[in-house]
Amino acid sequence: MNILVNKEYLDDLHRCIERNIDFTSTAITVYMHNDELTAKLEEKFMEIKYYLNRAYNPELVELKRQARLYYQKWLGLKDTDKSTANAVYLEYMALKCKIDAIEIPF
Repeated sequence: MNILVNKEYLDDLHRCIERNIDFTSTAITVYMHNDELTAKLEEKFMEIKYYLNRAYNPELVELKRQARLYYQKWLGLKDTDKSTANAVYLEYMALKCKIDAIEIPF
């Protein structure tokens, strides 16, 4: 199910969660002397980040927007200027590789 949300609020939420997880992770690493518990908490934070980014990842949204622009440029150039079209297509494919690496991290 897709829902409508305010993108600015979602960006703020994402930044806040990332910032607070990073702060808490650092505090745990510095002040907690139980390595087993520290590792388990770090694992839980990574799980939270994974699901957060799966729900909404601003970096991924921006990369997809850029890829869409390059693809549209390529469509406009492919029949008229082959060399420029090839360069644009290579940029598009580089962005697609970055997108795939983020979407499929394993």
